[in-house]
Amino acid sequence: MQANLKAIVAAAVTTLAVGNAEAQTIVDIKGYGADGAGVAAAYGYPLLPGTTISMTHPVLVSLAAGDYAISDAWGLPGALYDAWDYNVSQAGTWDSHFYAAVQQGRSTAYTLLLDGLSLRQSPCTNPNCSWSTEAQASAAFLATPAFALHLAQPTVVAFSSTDYALGDNAGGMSLLVTAVPEPPAALLIVAGLAWLGARRLRPGR
Repeated sequence: MQANLKAIVAAAVTTLAVGNAEAQTIVDIKGYGADGAGVAAAYGYPLLPGTTISMTHPVLVSLAAGDYAISDAWGLPGALYDAWDYNVSQAGTWDSHFYAAVQQGRSTAYTLLLDGLSLRQSPCTNPNCSWSTEAQASAAFLATPAFALHLAQPTVVAFSSTDYALGDNAGGMSLLVTAVPEPPAALLIVAGLAWLGARRLRPGR
């Protein structure tokens, strides 16, 4: 019976893991061209949540209320970009820096939710501590810890690069947005399935 209970708990954990995988979204942010996603003005960084910014062509994603982890999606199916170059005519301008925001009504103004600044070059060889090559920027973004985002209600989140002049850019960023399950709920599911399994395995039933 003990072995069967272990199998039931393992199956429950697997079910939770699969459910969590299904609660993932890849957000591809094109960081160049007339239809690229960026901002309409130059901003310093990091920006604090609640800052009002103006976005151009953001990628809109509808998310349910809850907690999310946002990380680099490069290497996963559907991920188009690993890093972006915000000025192809200069050296040391490869980066992975994005904004997540929510639109203010129907205006072009957005309220910042998250300033996603990846690991920087150290020591810095340029004013922005950006990377010299695409490979370096990509590796730095992959090594950056996931960013946390909390939504108190269902929200259409707007994602963009942080550049305001997209005509001299290349590349983009692919983000993996993963819903984080509430630990109490996950434990209740596992415990409930184990209890049901124990009842089914009880002699005479």
